[in-house]
Amino acid sequence: MFLVAEILLNKKFYPIIDDFIGLIFFFRHRIFRNINLPLPINQFSVLMLLSYEGKMTPSQVSQRLLIIKQQLTPILHRLGQNGLIERRSNPHDKRCTNIYITDKGKKFVTKHEDQIKARLACGIVNLTPEEVKKFSNALTVLRSLSEKFFSNEKDETNA
Repeated sequence: MFLVAEILLNKKFYPIIDDFIGLIFFFRHRIFRNINLPLPINQFSVLMLLSYEGKMTPSQVSQRLLIIKQQLTPILHRLGQNGLIERRSNPHDKRCTNIYITDKGKKFVTKHEDQIKARLACGIVNLTPEEVKKFSNALTVLRSLSEKFFSNEKDETNA
């Protein structure tokens, strides 16, 4: 905890932090607010994760999406009510529950993922070939640094 307090007192990082937060909200607003997504973004994020990862436990979803379990429970409940996910007991450990995306959920993700890709493609066509290459390289660097950025992060979602 001391290190976090020390970092927060060091204001030289504030412009970087502000830029990063601004970028997150910029992309969220420009991409997800401009498509017709009939679910809240947190529910869609769970569906996207399950579509890529397959079955997961609620704890795994919570860790990956940094959603506390108390917030995740109603999200999973709503997705289940809509037939987009289903919960099944783990055959090897009846105390554990696995979450699966249903066929209906997969179709939903595919449809809306295509809308997101189309939205992004509309932006990319405004770039020159050189800018597309720079953007692609920047994304590669950002992903690599982000993995390092969060590599030592403890799971605080279950606190």
